[in-house]
Amino acid sequence: MQQYVIGIILLSIGIYLFRDPAERKRTVVGHYALGISINNTRLYKIFGLIGAIIAYFTYESYIVSYIPSDFPIPQSIVVVLILLIGAFIARSFVQTTEDFISVGGPTILFVFSYDYLKFERNIDILDYISKLPAIPNITNDVLEYILLLMVIFLSYLFRRILRRSMPIILAGFFSGLLIANGLNILFKGVLPTSRQELELQVSGIIAILSISYQIYFNRKKRNERKISKQEITPKKPTNIEITCPACLEYTVHKIINRKETNDGVEVLIQCTGKNVFDTICGNYQTVSETNQ
Repeated sequence: MQQYVIGIILLSIGIYLFRDPAERKRTVVGHYALGISINNTRLYKIFGLIGAIIAYFTYESYIVSYIPSDFPIPQSIVVVLILLIGAFIARSFVQTTEDFISVGGPTILFVFSYDYLKFERNIDILDYISKLPAIPNITNDVLEYILLLMVIFLSYLFRRILRRSMPIILAGFFSGLLIANGLNILFKGVLPTSRQELELQVSGIIAILSISYQIYFNRKKRNERKISKQEITPKKPTNIEITCPACLEYTVHKIINRKETNDGVEVLIQCTGKNVFDTICGNYQTVSETNQ
């Protein structure tokens, strides 16, 4: 019975993480550099809950025995503080992991790829560079320096991409892992005892589906917000119809300039109608603009 409860919990959390509807993944309270970063994604909420649960069981199993009976702080307040500390540590762990992958991931990937090609495949990129034909005024050392600059530029580019997509990637990864293994526990009725019993292939497929769906969902939301902003933003008229004091005709006037004053907005307009001599009037006048 216990394994089915665990399977249902894993499946529920995986479905909860499959799509994150949060529009703003991270909010900074205070100054951008010195403020507190608060993550709004479902992944951080789940890890905060898990951290609070672990902290509570740790308190009940170990910490409560070290607290004296005459401790000045009430036990209820101590429990609340323990829960908050556990949730904070769990959320900080996820955020540190996310930032580490975003900042150091591209560089570490390049270093590991170079070591893999050199020691596993016996391919040394620097040897290939040294065998390139000599280029006037460019030595092999300069080529290595150019390669280093390219790696730094690509690392910076991928770092910016990872910072935006890392919450989606982590949520999709955990969603696929929890959904696949939760279903496996419910169908087989046993908990996995080794790595070989984990449904990694199915987890990868579900993770790809989750990441793809979240990218599509976020792009759709951005397009909807862009369209709504365009519809909400009013366009100022370029001409108005009014009676001209020079030609005495009710005709179209072209708006030349707007000027804000203490009494409101003054608009300089020019008459485009024709006078009695069948020529463009062109008379200028200033009118006050009112909001309708």
